[in-house]
Amino acid sequence: FMEAFNKGDMNTASKIYAEDGKLFPSNSDVISGRDNIEAFWIKAPEMGIKKIMLETIAAEGHGNIAVEEGKYTLYTNEDIIMDEGKYIATWKKIDTTWLIDRDIRTSNNAFSGGHNLQTGHILGIHTLEITLKENVTFSDFEKFYKETYIPAFERSFSGIQLYLLK
Repeated sequence: FMEAFNKGDMNTASKIYAEDGKLFPSNSDVISGRDNIEAFWIKAPEMGIKKIMLETIAAEGHGNIAVEEGKYTLYTNEDIIMDEGKYIATWKKIDTTWLIDRDIRTSNNAFSGGHNLQTGHILGIHTLEITLKENVTFSDFEKFYKETYIPAFERSFSGIQLYLLK
């Protein structure tokens, strides 16, 4: 999985899951079925995930079922760690092939209202094209943005800081 994902081959990466497999990502609904799991992983690079590292900590087998315990790390294009966590994968032997039946992942980062942000992380940079009314100067807009909009936004989203760049 890791090698295929890191090469951008989500089709091969998803083939490690059983046809009726389930993926339980952190802070998300259950994703059922290989096609839906593939669609999830195809979107991962759009979420900023460029590389995945997996480390198996322990594994044990029980007939046609195996349980794997491990740690994962997700990286951006710049090799910055964007998330770390742990996983449990149950494997099922179907015919002669071992496939992931259930893949449960949980982040080590605290859940904070929908974003796994930590101090120093950037949520986004937005480029705005502003059209001012005739009687409004850029200085008026800048004053409103800095003194009214930014403080109101930051009060609504604890721990988030906005900056005006020009």
